[in-house]
Amino acid sequence: MRSKRLIALMLTIVMAFSMSATAFATVQQPPVDMNEKGGEAGNFADGGDETELTVQQKQVVIYKQLIAYNPENLDVNAPTITYGYTIAPATVGSYTVIDGQNPAVTADVKAGKGTPGITASVALTNATPLETASAGKENNFPITIDFSGVVFGSAGVYRYEITETVEGIAATGITAGTSERKRYMDVYVKANANCGDGTAAADWDIYGYTCFVVNGSIEATTKASAAKTIGFGSYTLSSKDYTADSYYTYNLQIGKIVDGDAYAKKNIAFPFTVIFTNAAVSGSIDISSDVEGTATGFVDPAAAALSAGTTNGVVSIKSGATVKYVGIPCGTDVEVYETNIATGVTYEVTTANSTTTDVVDASVTSTSTAPTTAVAQPSPKEEAYQSTKSVVDTTADTKEDSLITISVTNKYSTISPTGVIVRYAPYALVLICGILLLLLGWKFLRRKETA
Repeated sequence: MRSKRLIALMLTIVMAFSMSATAFATVQQPPVDMNEKGGEAGNFADGGDETELTVQQKQVVIYKQLIAYNPENLDVNAPTITYGYTIAPATVGSYTVIDGQNPAVTADVKAGKGTPGITASVALTNATPLETASAGKENNFPITIDFSGVVFGSAGVYRYEITETVEGIAATGITAGTSERKRYMDVYVKANANCGDGTAAADWDIYGYTCFVVNGSIEATTKASAAKTIGFGSYTLSSKDYTADSYYTYNLQIGKIVDGDAYAKKNIAFPFTVIFTNAAVSGSIDISSDVEGTATGFVDPAAAALSAGTTNGVVSIKSGATVKYVGIPCGTDVEVYETNIATGVTYEVTTANSTTTDVVDASVTSTSTAPTTAVAQPSPKEEAYQSTKSVVDTTADTKEDSLITISVTNKYSTISPTGVIVRYAPYALVLICGILLLLLGWKFLRRKETA
């Protein structure tokens, strides 16, 4: 009886191990990540035995890179843009690759085989967050290339051309980089131990990848000559730097101060309207915002084309409160209108603006008629709504942008009583003094005559 139980237990253990082994065998390993490999993947197995190669996964990930700038390192919303990708066998001519072995091995490059799969597009929307830095932050979006269905037919180095397409990039506020929109991928192939007649994709192992810019001969020891890269990003070639696509943004903070009017300071929120205009940007842009203090009736700017000049932020701000608009594309002009709603109260309105090297005519402040899109408030004197207007004009593609602030101050001007006595008192005093002088002069003349 015990022997049967022992046999059953052993069978159970064997079955469990076999099932576990099967489960582990079917676990899909992650693809080769060129962001971690720096554009190169593949080496000999540990120990340096040149006959033992490290087999790579048949999926490889390269990246689309977008560099985002913001003076306060704040996350911004991406503009709406779509990049497209295709892959095909490259033209190879008489190109060769020379590896890093000692002695080095030179091999001819072959045009790629089959049709590998590739991520068709990288689509950014206003819901895509971008990390930023004042000096630029790299945002990398994955592009997966799949060679698992390719029948190579023989060992060797196979080259593919990867093409990036994009339309209307200027309309998004993104600045196009200076690098080519083509990349190349060399795939290092060897028959595996279970290879049959070579007509199946499973007969071939991939033991190396190289992603680069120049379609030519490559030496392992001269990485810069081919500009090996993680994908569609910045790189250096022959001591010259080539840039990735970049997105430059700045922030605008609006604040309110009431001086000398305790009631208004505590109780009144002054209405502001903000209008963003950028003739070059006709794509969808979503400017985010941050409010500190008491701001009522706040309406976040709706995602829209800045070229229309009607993307508005509307808010009523109490004294001491601020509203910050984050992620405005550089080159966007901003108009800020503040309408005085404290009717019957006289204010001296002043606007203080930050001055930065990147602002052209940093600010123009004037009493202007608010546009129809401004907050409508009743005016006791005119049908038009009188507002304090401030205009910020910035330059596109500027890395050194800083936070721009507008602070609108309403200083209460005391109104003198307008009674008749007070109004005419100075003139009466002058008249009385004149009469006294005449009387004194007349008495002086009479005394002189009497004498």
